[in-house]
Amino acid sequence: KYMAKTMNQLLMNHIKECLPDLRKRVNDKSLEYKMLLNSYGKTVYDQKETLTEIVTNFSAAYSKILDGTSVDDGHESTKLYEIIHDKFGRIFQQIEPNLKIKEKEIEKSLLHSNGPRPTLFDTPSFDGPFEKLVKDNINMLLDPSKHCVEKVRKEMQRLILNCGTEVQQDLKRFPKVEQKIKEVTTNFIEIQLTKTMEDVENIINKQKAYINKKHPDFDSYAALRGESGNEDEKIYLNFEQDSFASKRKVSGNPPSAPCSKPVHDFTGRKLSLDDKKIVLKRLIKDMFYIIRKTVQDLVPKSIMFFMVDHVKKNLKRELLKQMPEIYNHESARDLLSEAKEIAVGRCEATEMLQVRFSMMKIDF
Repeated sequence: KYMAKTMNQLLMNHIKECLPDLRKRVNDKSLEYKMLLNSYGKTVYDQKETLTEIVTNFSAAYSKILDGTSVDDGHESTKLYEIIHDKFGRIFQQIEPNLKIKEKEIEKSLLHSNGPRPTLFDTPSFDGPFEKLVKDNINMLLDPSKHCVEKVRKEMQRLILNCGTEVQQDLKRFPKVEQKIKEVTTNFIEIQLTKTMEDVENIINKQKAYINKKHPDFDSYAALRGESGNEDEKIYLNFEQDSFASKRKVSGNPPSAPCSKPVHDFTGRKLSLDDKKIVLKRLIKDMFYIIRKTVQDLVPKSIMFFMVDHVKKNLKRELLKQMPEIYNHESARDLLSEAKEIAVGRCEATEMLQVRFSMMKIDF
């Protein structure tokens, strides 16, 4: 009896000594399971409210990442603007006009009138091949423009599941909601992709429809004067002989034409075919650079207007419109079915938390 009493006393003393540490360990473990339980998300009581909240949060996060104002996107949005501005601009600047001119095109142009379009000079010698070759060169701008639009579309789709940590947790918790949001957003982007492609084609077609030879940046007589970008040598027309001459620039500008008649009175009259080709190449090159600059400015604007800005401003409305399950109790409950691993983890964390709370109630 004495032995039993002594052993019991020793056991109680040992428990009392270990109890503070034991309570601390139980408390720490309880906090750990509580944090784990919170990571699985709040319990769903109102399906409609939960779905609407997820859609709202996703739309806001996606808009921020497209707008470049997201603080937790890991600089994802910068890739989108690199495509639109940097990469597209570099590719466009490398496009040079194709200046392969056939002699028959120049000769044939002399037999045709210019219709209602204004001519470069008083004679139609240059206008036919000029417009044809400029339009052929404009066609080279279409594929790079479409390629840029397609790359923006792929980047926007990639960003769907890379916006906002909290949003990603909700989407992983509800895989059916994630699938539905991804499907609706992807389809919405595809619709805008079609509109953007059409607008880009219209941009190119508008440039081809009318070659503005009266453009303020297009100096047709500079080509006839033979002005080039080479500062060491200026090539100009010798109007006394009506032919091209090449002279080394000694100082200042090249000598002006000694003939007092207007420049256009002499153009296309006694120039040789090779001389005409030189002038024509200069004209095509100058016009192409003007059009290239215009298209380089308009294509990013089209992408921003039809794709980026439109999706950013109207995504939430499109999601709510294409997700009627929000307004049906049974469909909403099915859509909010948790992922299996999350449901199991939530159950285990709840049970372990209840055990820890029970242990904390024990009074020695």
